[in-house]
Parts: sequence; structure tokens; C-alpha cells
Amino acid sequence: MGFVGPVATVPIPRDTTPPAAPQEVAVTTPDTPRAAQGFDVRWCNIADAGSPIDAVHYRVVSANGATEIVPPKTIPGDNPEKIESLDTPRERGSAALFLWLSDAEGSVGAPVKVPLAYDCVRADVAGGLTLSAGLGQGDASSIVVPQKEGATISGKLLGLGGQIANAPLCVFSKVITYQDRQFLGLAMTGADGSYQFAIGAGPSRELCSCLSSGSARADWPSDDQNASPPDLQTPGEGCQE
Repeated sequence: MGFVGPVATVPIPRDTTPPAAPQEVAVTTPDTPRAAQGFDVRWCNIADAGSPIDAVHYRVVSANGATEIVPPKTIPGDNPEKIESLDTPRERGSAALFLWLSDAEGSVGAPVKVPLAYDCVRADVAGGLTLSAGLGQGDASSIVVPQKEGATISGKLLGLGGQIANAPLCVFSKVITYQDRQFLGLAMTGADGSYQFAIGAGPSRELCSCLSSGSARADWPSDDQNASPPDLQTPGEGCQE
């Protein structure tokens, strides 16, 4: 007969609760080889019965929050809990990472703030790096110079394809009786991957050089080298002759 009954209206439940902020956020430290870790930042998500998390967002600002260094970026994914290639400041110094999540309903969660600190300028260099360093003309591991005189630290940066040119290396010193190291400046590699950096007069100290990029890091001395840092000794300034 074609009878039609009354229309029934049933509300469809909709998730309006935004995702919780990322938990247990861990940023790869600048002293960790990033290529070996495979990520720059990771965290844990709080599971809920609502709409699934389908994107992570982040931005990077200066340490005081006054300057935006990396504008907001969105990385889609199924319940993402890591960012494999974090866009980070290139210059050495401190910054702040803001990280937040969104779900399939478009709800946006609250951000979490994580401090960032990089001891060296970051370079566009691929992995598989080896870095050497030495003092004086013979690339010695330890030399003694008179007071009020300095020396030169030099070495070479090599990659899987050979020499790496035009790469910025950070040079540091650490006074033997102090705990913290001091940034001295940048040394650029030449066409053959070699570099030199003049060390001014001062107390006895250990020296080191490093290169940091988004995918790799090279240090001298490294953890897997049976070597001590280049040692510049000044008699009468904290060490024995």
C-alpha cells in the first residue's frame, strides 16, 4: 500500500574533546648522533575513545618568545608520536619548541613547551662523517707553548664521498680546572675538507671541534675513538712543565 511512517530523529554523537597535550616529550640532545637515533623529538599520546589523532603541529620561537624562528608546521599521521626531521634553528643558542596535536574532527589540543639548546650552528651535511683534530704543525695531541702565546688547531672533515668543503665547524675549549667548555668560534673547511683555527693565549685547556647537521654529527674526540682532546698547555698557568 506504500504507507510511510513518521521520521525519527537520532542525534549522531560527535567528539568535541580536543586531544591531550603530548606527554613525556624527549628531544634528541645536540651531543647525540641524530642519524643513529632516527628522530629529533618523540612523545607519548594519551589514548581516548574519541576521534583519532591525525596530525601533530609545532613551531619554534626564541627563548624569550619574542621572535618566531620556525613558523607553525603540520605533519599528518596516524596517532603520531615522533617527528623524524624537526625543522630547528640553524644558529647556536637557546629556543623553545611548542608541540600540539589535532584529531580527525578538527579539534586542536593545547601545546606543550619544550626548551631547545644547540651548542653549534647546524649545517646541511649528510651522514657518515669523520672529523680529526690536532695542534701545531705536526697535529700533535698535546703541545706546550710559552705564556702569552697561542697555537693552531687543525684537522680534516671527511664523508662517505670524500672531503667535505665549506662546512662550519664549532671549536670549543675547556680550562682543565673548570667544568664547562667555552665556544671559541667557527672554522670553515676548505676544498679538501681541511680546517684551521687560531687559539689565543690563555691558561692550559683542552680543545675540541664538532659539526652538527639535521641528520648527523661529527665530533673530535668522539666516544668511539681512543683519544684524548687536544691539550694546549701553558707552563705556570695551571699545569706542570
